[in-house]
Amino acid sequence: MPQATRTSAIALLSCLALTIGTSAQADSSSDPACGARGQLLDHRVTLRLSAAELADLLTSSPSGQHLMRMAGAPACGVEVVYFRYRTIGGAGEPTLQAGH
Repeated sequence: MPQATRTSAIALLSCLALTIGTSAQADSSSDPACGARGQLLDHRVTLRLSAAELADLLTSSPSGQHLMRMAGAPACGVEVVYFRYRTIGGAGEPTLQAGH
């Protein structure tokens, strides 16, 4: 596999991992109206796959097989975490947000 293709695939997987692993942290001192800004309200694991389970999942579809040809077999597992937190909305109002 060409080095540029492998590097691109690794960069794509890294971006995906960073997106999934985003954590919500904010400075609550910036807005006294919302003293709990950035407060984590809830979090739970919604999906957990070992490296072998992830490889099996990827080999079950043509696009997954293509990704494995480009990036290689998974070296570790994946964990998707749901989280919900307090933040400030566009109009300055306290609001809740969630993500995976």
